[in-house]
Amino acid sequence: MTKLSVECIIDNHQVGTQVLNALEFERTQHVLHEMKSLGADVQQDEHQLTHADINLLGVKTARDVNIETRAQYSATEIQAMYRPQIKMMEDMWKKICKGFNLAKSPFKMSQTYMKVLGVDPDLIINGRPQKTVKDETPEDKMRRIANEASEMALQMNPEHFFVTASDDGLYGMETFGMYGAPYPQLITPLSTDALPVPRDPAYPVATTGQPTLMDGTPLYTIPYHQYKPLENGIELKLSVIMPETTPDEIINGHAYHLAIEFMHTAEIYAQSND
Repeated sequence: MTKLSVECIIDNHQVGTQVLNALEFERTQHVLHEMKSLGADVQQDEHQLTHADINLLGVKTARDVNIETRAQYSATEIQAMYRPQIKMMEDMWKKICKGFNLAKSPFKMSQTYMKVLGVDPDLIINGRPQKTVKDETPEDKMRRIANEASEMALQMNPEHFFVTASDDGLYGMETFGMYGAPYPQLITPLSTDALPVPRDPAYPVATTGQPTLMDGTPLYTIPYHQYKPLENGIELKLSVIMPETTPDEIINGHAYHLAIEFMHTAEIYAQSND
């Protein structure tokens, strides 16, 4: 198997993969306890797990059970399971985002720097485009990547519940910023020219998008990811722009969420090329 080298900096501090793995384990258990409390079928080898059983799972077993538990529910079923929690999070974000103007309002930004060696940078940036497709629109690319991500999403982060393509872009549900509860959102293409943060000229590729809640309310948790391909890897500046009133716990939490997500994305692509 290809050996990856992962460097991560959050809030000007080096964050080792051991720290990311330990945090992922905590969130993996959190999701299992949360879903168990909501009536989900949480099993290991056809044995129903109690909350006490969940606490005794090892890292690998907890990860496997977490993936299997989330995978057994459709997008419709998982949203029904979390309906009260989704309403709570939607109400919270509507208050945070009320009156926010992306071009003019004060904002905060979650920031994660990563350098990953041992992976094809084009896979991180573009996924696996079909060779027969020469010219993709931003909408086409987002739909394609959403379809690819739907197969990987549960492995990328323990707090991803589903990712799929919609007519307009990417439709998914996650616990944003490791805060509160998960909620669904739609992300459609957005020009980087609309952002209040300048491009870093050292990073030739940048992506962004406009999230909305499912009732169409604009959600100002704007992803802004910049990519610098290397000979044997990639450098990443992973950012999310949010209103100034966003709790700092979300700002910090999502920096770690993205680090875990992209660490596993690189692992998946590196393994697929072996």
